[in-house]
Amino acid sequence: MVYTVTGSGTINESALGNCSNTCTHDYTAASSVTINGMPSNNQNYLESWNGCTAQGAICQRTLDAGTIAITTNFSGKPQLTVATSGGNGAAMLTKSGQGPSCGPNCSYQVPGDVVMAEVSPPQYFDSWTGATCPAAQCNITMGSTNKTVTANLLNSVAWTLTNDSDTGNYGNISVSGAQTCSGQSGQTITCSYVNAEDVQVNLMATPISGSTFDGWTVSPSNAILNNSCGGMTTCQVKVVPGLSVTGSFNDI
Repeated sequence: MVYTVTGSGTINESALGNCSNTCTHDYTAASSVTINGMPSNNQNYLESWNGCTAQGAICQRTLDAGTIAITTNFSGKPQLTVATSGGNGAAMLTKSGQGPSCGPNCSYQVPGDVVMAEVSPPQYFDSWTGATCPAAQCNITMGSTNKTVTANLLNSVAWTLTNDSDTGNYGNISVSGAQTCSGQSGQTITCSYVNAEDVQVNLMATPISGSTFDGWTVSPSNAILNNSCGGMTTCQVKVVPGLSVTGSFNDI
């Protein structure tokens, strides 16, 4: 019997022992052999067998007269490079829900069949290049060749919201229903926020009893969306560099 091992790995058969190159062994006719294949490390895998009946890492062969050749083929796993593009350090990229992580314009390589990559926090996710995933979490299926997948990130932008209640009466302004810039009687309060660039933020002003809402001042004016903010208690803006919004309250 002639055993041949290609690639980085070892086979084992009880009579032969271990073999990682080319090995020979004489058997009694009509006997059978069971061979186990073991990659040398997790960067490699058992790709195929020739000359025996295989089931995963185990291959069996009933021997007959003459010289029999069995070949075990190991191969290196394809490598996945996951990188980020854009962003200004606000988002991190993780694999399989844990480290390593990286900021903008970096990459790492991992072996595997299916790898989950995720942009965190997800509000800075824009799109993937090299994978068809609509959201910040992406399950990447490897094929037989190396693959590169890029997470395209949005920049983070700091902006301010001013609650102007300097007449005595006041109100509150909610930010996309999740945060509130609370007013105080006779004071002007400035709240600071950070969001992904170009995302929409929905503002809603709620006067307290005895107060009325006067209106919005938005700078730059082209940040106003859908012709909103015109004297109504609601205002929709796009987050852009230098964005500043003021909501004013007054006495009834």
